[in-house]
Amino acid sequence: MTSLGNLNLRFTKVSGTLPAQWSSMKQLTLLHLEGTKVFGTLPAQWSSMTSLGNLNLRFTAVSGTLPAQWSGMTSAEALQLEYCGLSGCLPPEWSAMPKLRIVSLSGNHFSGCVPDSWVKKPGLVVTIEDEHKGSNCVSDNLCDTTTEPPTAPTTTGTPAASSTPSPGSGCEVDGCEVCEGDSAARCARCREGYSLTDEKTCLAHHDGGVAAASSGAVAAAAVWAAVLLSVGLAA
Repeated sequence: MTSLGNLNLRFTKVSGTLPAQWSSMKQLTLLHLEGTKVFGTLPAQWSSMTSLGNLNLRFTAVSGTLPAQWSGMTSAEALQLEYCGLSGCLPPEWSAMPKLRIVSLSGNHFSGCVPDSWVKKPGLVVTIEDEHKGSNCVSDNLCDTTTEPPTAPTTTGTPAASSTPSPGSGCEVDGCEVCEGDSAARCARCREGYSLTDEKTCLAHHDGGVAAASSGAVAAAAVWAAVLLSVGLAA
């Protein structure tokens, strides 16, 4: 799989942790896992994925901190990490990515402010809550720079319900699995059998109503997922 260029598994039933062994896919330029059931921490080893330009992990259950080592992703242009369970400081080292233009981080649990090195980087657009920006950065939201990032797990499997982070606990939207940010009345990701509407509510699938993804597409995505996750296990 070292020659794979694009991997798009958005809104499929793929689950498990992110394999550190995927760092061997040196030709990968696009990785989209948005809306899947992947969880665990972001592997620091992915810093060697020097061809990766676009990474999308929005609306997943990934957690932990942002690896400073990812500054080695020299081709990264867009890192979309919104509405996950991420926390900790924003690494100043990321400003060293020469092509980086978009960093989307809203809906997480970060501390501290957007680093000056990010602010001064020409053309970089950072999407995050105002409490982390410039003069709006609150004084009681200081970043603890002494905290070491957790070691990324390398095993795969389905997480227990009690260990899966939920960015929007206590959601009031029927059929919602993850709320949008701190809002209990707006959904970011619906449970299986529901579709997310423009009003951020969940609409149940019925015969003749909202159409679910075709079984053929889901099956194909599942086959790809099984093959790729086996790469991490076999390495």
